[in-house]
Amino acid sequence: MTVIDSTNSTTSQAATELLAAHLLAFPISGRLDGVAEQLEPDQFRFSSSLGSVEWRRVADGSAWRYEVVSTSGVNILEDGDTGCLLSLDNETRAFASRPIDTEVHGRPYAYDSLSQLFDDPKTSRVLLVPAAGFPQHGNTGNHGALTSVQSRGLFLAAGTGVSNDGWIDDHGRMIDVAPTLLALLGVPEIDGRAPTGAIRPDARLVAQDGNELSVVLDPQDGMVARHVVAVVFDGVNINLVDVAMSKGEIPVLTALLNRGAGLRRGIISSFPTVTLPNHVTAFTGVHPGRHGVINNLFTDLDGNDVDLLEFASMIHTQDWLQPDVETVHEAVHRWNPSAFTSACYEYADRGATWSTFAEFRAKRRPFYATAADAESRATDWAYAESEQYRFMSRIDESSLGSAIEQWGAPSVTGHDLPTLQLVNLGLTDDAGHQVGPHGAMARAALRDTDARLGRLIEAIAAAGALDDTAIVVISDHGMEQCDPELLNHPCADLSPLLSEAGYREVGDVFVHRVTR
Repeated sequence: MTVIDSTNSTTSQAATELLAAHLLAFPISGRLDGVAEQLEPDQFRFSSSLGSVEWRRVADGSAWRYEVVSTSGVNILEDGDTGCLLSLDNETRAFASRPIDTEVHGRPYAYDSLSQLFDDPKTSRVLLVPAAGFPQHGNTGNHGALTSVQSRGLFLAAGTGVSNDGWIDDHGRMIDVAPTLLALLGVPEIDGRAPTGAIRPDARLVAQDGNELSVVLDPQDGMVARHVVAVVFDGVNINLVDVAMSKGEIPVLTALLNRGAGLRRGIISSFPTVTLPNHVTAFTGVHPGRHGVINNLFTDLDGNDVDLLEFASMIHTQDWLQPDVETVHEAVHRWNPSAFTSACYEYADRGATWSTFAEFRAKRRPFYATAADAESRATDWAYAESEQYRFMSRIDESSLGSAIEQWGAPSVTGHDLPTLQLVNLGLTDDAGHQVGPHGAMARAALRDTDARLGRLIEAIAAAGALDDTAIVVISDHGMEQCDPELLNHPCADLSPLLSEAGYREVGDVFVHRVTR
């Protein structure tokens, strides 16, 4: 994303403020929470139809501290409640009272999450901050906003090195996942670079914004896993998981929780709360503004639009990672060069011994499931109803098939058993977009994905490795029900407003000058 102007001049700031004021002159509430601006390198402002807040970012050792400079009207960023609308009853009640009041939603870590994105020079100096409930791209379910339901992902773990506390009334952040995986493996602490640039001696990666989630780790000395498997249930709503567990629909996740631990308030995604940036955040331990994959769609420094949702670009996601950050694969190999690590349909694959996308980049085809493979494993009615459900079922079966093959090693893959394995399962996200996070198809997708996880665990057990393995299940963001009536919002299409001021929108978040 190119900056709106190439300098931090007074003229550039004036243009930024003029654009923000232009947008705020229209009834954007319900379409946008508001707009965020970078005023100076460490000074920012967020403005909504209800009010505004200006803050500065100050280095406090290895962490940032955020100081509010001024407010006007209502500051909707001040409520950082990670438990907001936690429970299906609360979420449903709020949605039934449409339009949902902007102030009902918590926005956890809003100052940090907005500020970090401006650290990448590709980021525009004005950000559009989506509102909860707006059916972006016509989706019934959505994510991408700062709000609690959209930013709150699942975190559940079990096995070697994990405590046996069940649901814990606590939360983490997506930046905490990578150091937690490395802690489970016993990767030693090093002097790593904190987000402020300071050296932190307790890091597991050479660059690290997050902290290991000690609340889910077994405190016994020496309890480290020989193998760690991290599985992404993409875009799962935690309230859906809770209800499905109570109804006995997802026995594999329930069994893991019964012998492990989960964060009841989930893990909070970085802004924007979408797939590519947060997968990479989970497996690098740094925010998107630091690792370089700042959105699913963005503009590079030469003004070219990049769409990482297109498969030809998606398989090259690793090319956008900054050289001074480290993936979990690279951290494991720094510690144990002979370790076998893999990434099955996972975007953060730089440094992996084996990855699906590396196979595609090399013009080789990894394990690919047939339609019959997927159909035999699917919930019949859901598989038959949606072509997209069938497609994503095949992708997930392909991801799972590669993962299972690796637990037949060394005879099948020629490698030792995985020290670290990342497995991406995307059906849950796709179904949630189609029907909303609590629709029948979303529940079917969760059941199908739970069963796939069960087959992976069976393969680990068959390899004789289950007693030495920690299994971590996360989702990269949440999913929230949208209001179809908002498709008629007067600002549903922002293009005319932006074009009038000489700008265009990229990736639902970034605003760039139109070059003529």
